[in-house]
Amino acid sequence: MTSQNIGVSSEEETKSTSPFGYTLEHVMKFLDESEAYIKSDAYLEAMGKDMENVNMKEKEGLIRDRFQVENKKLWTKVVLNDSKKTEEVDDDFLNIALQYYVNQKREFSLYQRYQQFAKVERDRFLVALYGKEVFEQREKQQQLIQEYGRSIQGELLALNLEQVEEKLKILHPIVAAWNATLDKIPEAEQDIYCAKQPLDAMKPMIQMQILQQVMQMRLQEANGNDDDCNNKGGG
Repeated sequence: MTSQNIGVSSEEETKSTSPFGYTLEHVMKFLDESEAYIKSDAYLEAMGKDMENVNMKEKEGLIRDRFQVENKKLWTKVVLNDSKKTEEVDDDFLNIALQYYVNQKREFSLYQRYQQFAKVERDRFLVALYGKEVFEQREKQQQLIQEYGRSIQGELLALNLEQVEEKLKILHPIVAAWNATLDKIPEAEQDIYCAKQPLDAMKPMIQMQILQQVMQMRLQEANGNDDDCNNKGGG
């Protein structure tokens, strides 16, 4: 990993400058400008160019590579001094900055700003990958899944171990059939398939996930009761 010795002006030298030559203000400005680019139509146009006959797995990799190229250009523009703009930017440039300012200097304002940026980046990446319509379907479905999970959580948490086992027996073949269907779909395209399914089709998987957690809780409770009995017997 190569360090970046970036020239700074005399005014900037009075600020908290990292060992790599840039300041916290540089990194914050980069995040602002990169986020503005991600939100723009230009981002979607650049990420989607010549993707008509590309499969989903390859498309995912190409979008990540293209965005890395654009981000390096932006880092060069925003952070590097004019005399250093021909230097090669490290692939891990943003992580290097975050590790220094967040992990070492405890600049949590940068951490919070990065979390906001990462959420926008993740969402816009999915829009570029799937298209706006599928992305919105996916977001709506995720919300419905969370709402349904919350609505049944209390009922399932009230079940005893025997009741949980009975429900799991019913759900196992349904979930197994769902997984068998997914296995026939390329992994990179499974998100699109799931996003297009009605909530009713997803309910068994949601129930299974919650019931598996309840099962662990009941088993831990049973083991705890056994330990109590053993301790009393040993006394």
